[in-house]
Amino acid sequence: MNFSKRLKGKGFSLRSQKSYRHEAVLRKQLREVKEVISRCQRVADNEKERIEQLTRNVTAGESWATNLIPKSSAKIREMAEQIAIFEPQREKLQAQIDALVKPSPAEAKERAENQIALAECALERLECEQKLAEVIQAAASLLEKRRQMTGRIWELARKVDLQLVCDSLTEDVTNALERIVGSDLEGQSEKWVGWLLGENQKTKLYVVRDDRIFFAETLVSANVYQRGDQAQLTPGQVAEIRSTEEARRGNLTEVLSTGAIHSGQSIEIRHPRVEEVAEAR
Repeated sequence: MNFSKRLKGKGFSLRSQKSYRHEAVLRKQLREVKEVISRCQRVADNEKERIEQLTRNVTAGESWATNLIPKSSAKIREMAEQIAIFEPQREKLQAQIDALVKPSPAEAKERAENQIALAECALERLECEQKLAEVIQAAASLLEKRRQMTGRIWELARKVDLQLVCDSLTEDVTNALERIVGSDLEGQSEKWVGWLLGENQKTKLYVVRDDRIFFAETLVSANVYQRGDQAQLTPGQVAEIRSTEEARRGNLTEVLSTGAIHSGQSIEIRHPRVEEVAEAR
């Protein structure tokens, strides 16, 4: 099948949500390693200053200071050894982060090819489901006729005092079909493919106020947003955020159009996780 027309000009996400989450973990580890190195460096710098002061004391004839210099020198060597241990970890973590943030051309190409293949599989499955929907529609009339015939069979059986035994396999199959008949397979499938490809999504522009927000990712977006990002969010995504705000916001107040404050009916979040961007008038 050729789905190039529907996929033409489609831009897919360069990174996965898993990649962003892994980056966050690595950055936390990197901060911790940098803090250790920084502490060691500060201690070493302090000891160097101490040696300089002790040396001035010795020069001034204060012999007691001579015995303290080796202790500071040993502390400097100890800090240098600690830095030497943690510096390779810092370099390794930074390299891992760089690899996530900027994949190699070969990695980017492989990801893009797999994304296209996934999109094509989703569209091909949609075609199958559209054909299944036609079959299900045809089956609906046959199931209705079968129900009528089943009722007639039992009616006639009672008239001749015949104790019928049900065919359990046939009943199981037809019951399963009847459950499917009422479903909107084609509509739901099209909706899912549209979501996966980022199509026909009604969104509004919001500014993210939370440190980081994750939504279910699609082929076109990892749906990872950080504080200050401007994000096009669907009503479903906003509702997801609002539900968590409801759980933690407590008793807030509604600001009426007149400027008066009315307690009780709360519609405004004081510390919203996202804030809608007003349209230009």
